[in-house]
Amino acid sequence: MQQKQYYLESLESEILAIAPIQSLDDILILTQLGILYRFSLIKQSLTKISHIQLTPLNKSN
Repeated sequence: MQQKQYYLESLESEILAIAPIQSLDDILILTQLGILYRFSLIKQSLTKISHIQLTPLNKSN
């Protein structure tokens, strides 16, 4: 089985997490700025769903 590749351009920041939603053939994408997107694999479209207030990580040395 050949893998499909999808290219996401023009996100406002780096991707923090990606999670598939198998029943919908979609992918949820969370960026470092807290923007949550839904990428439809069927429609090849990216939709902004929400803006999430992320808690800053405490970087201890």
